[in-house]
Amino acid sequence: MIRTLLNRILSIIILCFFLSGIYYYGLVSYYDNNVFISEVRSLFSSDNTEYYSNSYESYIPDLDDYYRDKYKYLSDSRTIENTKYNIGLCTSLISNPVEPSEEDKGWEGCYVVFGSYDNRFVTYRVLDKNCVKFGGNTLFLDCDNVLLQGKFREDLNRKSPDDIQNLWSGSDIRKKLNGEEFLYNEECFTDVERESIFESLIDSHELNGPECDDLIDSLTAFQFKNYTPLNGDKIFCLDVEDAYNSKYGYSDSRDLNLNHHKEYMYSDARGWWVRSTYKSDPLSAATINLYGNLYINPVNDDLWPGISPALNIDREKIIFSSYYDGFSNVFKLTLLDENINISATGNISKYGRKVFVPYKTIGTDCNLINRFSVIILDKPYTPGNTNEAKLVDYLEAFSDKDARCLTFELPEDYDGNLYIYLLAEKRHSSASSDYASNPYLLELPDEDVYYVMHGDTLWKISKKFEVDVKTLTDKNDIEDPNLILPGQEIIYK
Repeated sequence: MIRTLLNRILSIIILCFFLSGIYYYGLVSYYDNNVFISEVRSLFSSDNTEYYSNSYESYIPDLDDYYRDKYKYLSDSRTIENTKYNIGLCTSLISNPVEPSEEDKGWEGCYVVFGSYDNRFVTYRVLDKNCVKFGGNTLFLDCDNVLLQGKFREDLNRKSPDDIQNLWSGSDIRKKLNGEEFLYNEECFTDVERESIFESLIDSHELNGPECDDLIDSLTAFQFKNYTPLNGDKIFCLDVEDAYNSKYGYSDSRDLNLNHHKEYMYSDARGWWVRSTYKSDPLSAATINLYGNLYINPVNDDLWPGISPALNIDREKIIFSSYYDGFSNVFKLTLLDENINISATGNISKYGRKVFVPYKTIGTDCNLINRFSVIILDKPYTPGNTNEAKLVDYLEAFSDKDARCLTFELPEDYDGNLYIYLLAEKRHSSASSDYASNPYLLELPDEDVYYVMHGDTLWKISKKFEVDVKTLTDKNDIEDPNLILPGQEIIYK
């Protein structure tokens, strides 16, 4: 009896020691984990300028000086120099991403500055400069930032087991991105930017099937349902097929994957939502965590995952792309503004390399125009640059508002077989994109000729060609020097 009692007491003591060990180890692990999380948060906070050195440093993205410098123009004032550098038609200067060779390297490729959020310009990664899989010819972009907070699904319906909570089509993220909080928020996009965003359409298809854009690992394909379709969404989250597509610069590893790292606009974010539907649990959805791992979170988790928008821009709405000053891979877009139209209103005059164009502008945004430009191409202009025309020259045209005339000078090596277009522009220093009218084709005369412009007098014309008024009246049989009409041909040689 006594021996049995002693055995029981000894068992209780051993059990207490065992439980104490587990409790102590749990406290230490909890403390270490929270210290690490605190360090990671401070690492990516906006006022931090140094990086921590600890046992986890191999898991933390190496944000070098260039990466930090990339954000130097994302200031609170949202003002930038509006000078264009090395302009190319549509996306001709932009390159597709570098396919990653290792998972521990950051994403490499070109960036487009488009829209703004929280009084900062937003940078997007170019996933495909000439994408055709979303129902049109588009520029496929993925945000370089985790911009917003939000649950995949706000209110859960736990009463009905048939209500799948993690479907993109019914998600609150989809509503948030395509609603007043983002797409239709006047502080995020201008009307012209909003109109340029393509309504993306793509059907569901089997992951790793014949329609798959790029193969992903078999476990991921097994865990998730087919590629999540888009039905006219302008803003969306990536699917797992997109997020693990090497053509888009993302490694296909489920483990450490630093090319998934993004800049966080708020300190608590530790990942970003993916729109794919998880098979095993209708209350869970996919995320990419801080280290680029594929992760599963409850759909109503508002603590860690953030929202990183992706979108397509209609290439037919992109007139130019141009480098930001000081950057070799960051671009600004000049978008088509359909509320600005320009055309010639009469005969075009030519004097040596100098060209005179009587013009008019029509449209509700004409008051925005702050530059008239001329582009010279080797082929006819096509929306979206489908014929891969090259920009030979980009010139400024000077406006005489009284005469309603634009003047520009042809380059010395101008080839008469080239195509010349006129356009009106709105260059912005307080918006991320510039605007332009549709290019208007100019038909230049073969020989030098001058036609009277609105507001012209013989005295003004004599000054242009450095001849006296009497010479003009004699050569043109003009009886009354004060009576000349717009469109009248003037011989000045």
